[in-house]
Amino acid sequence: MGRTLEPLTLLEDVQEYQRAGCNTFDYRPTTSSDGPVRSDWLKMYQNTIKGFQDQAAKDHRHDRPEQAADRFATEYAALLESFADSGPSDVELTTVSLCRLREEGLRRQGFGDVYKQVKFQENVKALGLLSEVLRELDAISDLQPRLDAALRGVFAGNVFDLGAPATTAAFASGEMTFAKTRKGLLPRPWTRDDIDHIIHRWQEQPHSKALIFVDNAGSDIILGILPLARELIKLGTSVVLAANDVASINDITVQELQPLLQQAAQLDTTIGAAISLGRLVAIPSGNDLPVIDLSRVSPEVNAAAEGTDLVIMEGMGRGIETNLNARFICDSLNLGMVKHPEVAAALGARMYDIVCQYRRPAGGNVSA
Repeated sequence: MGRTLEPLTLLEDVQEYQRAGCNTFDYRPTTSSDGPVRSDWLKMYQNTIKGFQDQAAKDHRHDRPEQAADRFATEYAALLESFADSGPSDVELTTVSLCRLREEGLRRQGFGDVYKQVKFQENVKALGLLSEVLRELDAISDLQPRLDAALRGVFAGNVFDLGAPATTAAFASGEMTFAKTRKGLLPRPWTRDDIDHIIHRWQEQPHSKALIFVDNAGSDIILGILPLARELIKLGTSVVLAANDVASINDITVQELQPLLQQAAQLDTTIGAAISLGRLVAIPSGNDLPVIDLSRVSPEVNAAAEGTDLVIMEGMGRGIETNLNARFICDSLNLGMVKHPEVAAALGARMYDIVCQYRRPAGGNVSA
């Protein structure tokens, strides 16, 4: 990207993080009795090709989108096939490397932000629903159930994910809506279920400053993250939203997020006041993938890390497939929905299960 990236200063042990890597799952084993193996993970990426190919083929900013999309699909499929045994010796098989190879393949064929129009449409749709979602939260007078509802909204919003075949199909069919997903969340206990602990913390001692690495456009950021951020702001927490510098799938970029915040400010006085006072800001994360390596973040992120006492990793890519095992010098919260069967199997979870993992520094899971 041509930017100087650096390790997140909030990491507990940068060298250990770099040694162990940000990747949650080990793609190397070829045999296993208790979870996915290399062929299963490769199949997961193979199953995403059609969705990317179809979306790229509709990008009319490209002079020959269908032919270029076909070339991307052929090249990426062949690359994945080459990993079946051992793969190229200079490429480590991880979720970060496979996502990067996919993005590079699209960019090599001349594609940039192929989901740009979809994101725009979903942002418009979600902004039209924001006021009602905020009214629903404000109607809950007790803090505990209101925070519970706000967190459940994050999980419901996170279902807008066009990088997972199951949710891509649901989105294309029109079956996926925020309200329906929120109502239909799987019953507790979830695969990582610390929701009671984080709500108790917020009730007893709200955090001073939260740094949230956000995920998707549309309902995810607007109906999930913004209402949660608003609740934290009302408790006295300042909120920094870190979004991608460069487009990847339907992830929100900082260039898209900043004007969205201004539009949300026109709809809600609490959000508007927080933006005016600098208590709700959007910054570039330095990232260009649907996952994130926290040893490579922007200087803006590390500037914002000053005074931060809560890091939130949101979404399957940032909070589950990467960074589920990350340790910080402050509290951390991983929030996301499981949308790949391989990820579900690796976690011993159900499809569409929930990760709500709250950790204190150097102390492990609070529920442990």
